[in-house]
Amino acid sequence: HRIWYKPWGQVSRRALARVAERHDLLIIEDDVYGYLIEDRPPTLAALAPEHTVYVTSVSKALAPGLRVGWTAAPAAHIARLVEAQRVTAVCPPALTGEVVRRWIEDGSADAYIQWLRAETRARYEMAREYLADWSLHGHPASFHLQLELPPTWPSDTFASAARERGVGVLPASAFATEPGNGAGTVRLSLSKPPSRAALARGLSVLRELLGTLPAQRPAII
Repeated sequence: HRIWYKPWGQVSRRALARVAERHDLLIIEDDVYGYLIEDRPPTLAALAPEHTVYVTSVSKALAPGLRVGWTAAPAAHIARLVEAQRVTAVCPPALTGEVVRRWIEDGSADAYIQWLRAETRARYEMAREYLADWSLHGHPASFHLQLELPPTWPSDTFASAARERGVGVLPASAFATEPGNGAGTVRLSLSKPPSRAALARGLSVLRELLGTLPAQRPAII
């Protein structure tokens, strides 16, 4: 059975771990963004090590070009994982592995992650400030937020109007697994702008746009 689950706290993680143990289920824990949360709850791999395959990578934490990752798994699954890695990633570049090793050992990786955590939280606070009159859903350690739109703004229309003003947002429905999910909301990427000043300009455009009505466009017959 495959169950997609996003645990949001220690209690729910422990409950999921107990379910996996009780029914002999295998959990695939994708933790590539876990580094952004400084005081995070224990991983599922720590709570149910015999029922969890844990996967992480530095491509999200340090640089997209560093295609280096790690997997921790129960002993019974190691041989299959090694074989899968061998046939899907033949001869990964040794140079990228050496770069990662040096950055970890000399402290560069930790220093960058500390900066990235602070920058992510600062951008989150900026969005909360600029869009204080509107409903936002997200986490201080997340690169993305969901913005609830006024009833007058369909999400596709809002995204198009924002794009005409030089700001890119996406209707949340683009990420929905079922029709109708995400209606009336758009996703904001806080990490895309190259600077806080650029982010401030984009948020100002969105704030101004939210206070207007959609432009009436001529009907096409």
